[in-house]
Order: sequence, then structure tokens, then C-alpha cells
Amino acid sequence: MYRYLVCFGKEDNLKYISHLDMFRLFKRIFKRADIALAYSQGFNPHPKMSICQPLSLGYSSRAELLEFECVKDYNTEEILQGLRSHAPSGLSIYSCESIPEGMKAPSSTIKEAEWRIELPYAAESINEESIAGFLSQEKIEVEKFSRKSGKTKTVDIKPMILSLSLSEGSEAACTVKARLSAGSESNLSPELMINALLSFAGLEADRSEIEVERLKLIYR
Repeated sequence: MYRYLVCFGKEDNLKYISHLDMFRLFKRIFKRADIALAYSQGFNPHPKMSICQPLSLGYSSRAELLEFECVKDYNTEEILQGLRSHAPSGLSIYSCESIPEGMKAPSSTIKEAEWRIELPYAAESINEESIAGFLSQEKIEVEKFSRKSGKTKTVDIKPMILSLSLSEGSEAACTVKARLSAGSESNLSPELMINALLSFAGLEADRSEIEVERLKLIYR
């Protein structure tokens, strides 16, 4: 089998479709592009394809990673052009590369993610001083629900906030950039960090008022 990695972005209305729907969308795109995916064996075969670190609903991204296997050895440019020619509005296909035999899957080596977060507050509400104060806390504890156990527990997310800085500001909104832990070993949802930051600043915001975009996935 031949393994490939595609980097893509999702924006506009596509940010409101689920991970499962994105999977189905790519399955149709590959079929229309006449790219022969490899399938699992068994009663209900599935394409050997996965999206690394799936986004929460409503998040946009410039840094999604799609791993997949093919039964044929394709030129990466052929895959790139095939996907681009059938991609709907809001789906940008940036690059395609082959994964060398024996190399670990990028999904298993992801360590960090970079985010752009736009908050509906004037620049003076969230500023460099408030961010510095937020990061200077001994602990940043939040309540986190575990799907595995079905329980909520208190977690210190400070070690998972690798960097946080004010990027832009205006009378209507301010933008911060964050670098957070990501991957199987340690993973921080930007939503938990946002809630903790707003709580520290004495502010509130509806989820629909906050724009979150993933800028980069860092894997080793």
C-alpha cells in the first residue's frame, strides 16, 4: 500500500459540518477524482483514511491533516490536482506528500497546535497585562468532562498553555494567538483555555461570538 498526507483548510460554512461528514466528503471527492483508496478487510470495509486531531464544530482551520492509503502509487501532484478539482467552496487543498515506508503516522507524533482566537471585546478588556497576569498564576484550573469516564474533574491546564500573546485589537474585538498542547499524550481544547481566560478577566461571551481558527499542527 502507498501512504500519503494531505494538508487542507476548512472555512466558511464547512466549519459547521461534523468530523464524520468531513470523512464522507473526502470519500466522495476521492471517488470523483478517480483515486483508488485502500480499504480495510472484513464485513464492513472502510477506506484507510483518517483526519488528524479533528476540529470542534464551528472552528475553522488552515492546518488540517488527512492521512490515507492507496492501492496505486500516485504522483503527489496528481492527487493534489484531483482533490482540488472536486473540492467544494470552503475546502482548500494546500499540499500532498508521500509518507515513506516505516515512518510513523503524523497523527501519532502531533505535539502542539497554534490557534488564532478572536474575542468580542475591545483591546483594553483583554490586553498584554491581563494575559501576563493570567499566565503568572500558579495553577489554571478548569472543570473538564471526560467522555471515557462520564465524569467531570478539575484539571490544571497551565502546563498545556505553551504560549499566549495579544495579536491584534480594535474597538470591537481583540485577537490572541495561542500555542497549546495537542496529540495523544496531552491535548488542550482552546475552549477550555478561552473560558479560563475570560473568567480571569471577569468577562463572559457566548460561544457564537468567538472565532477560533487553527493555524498550524506541529508534529515530530
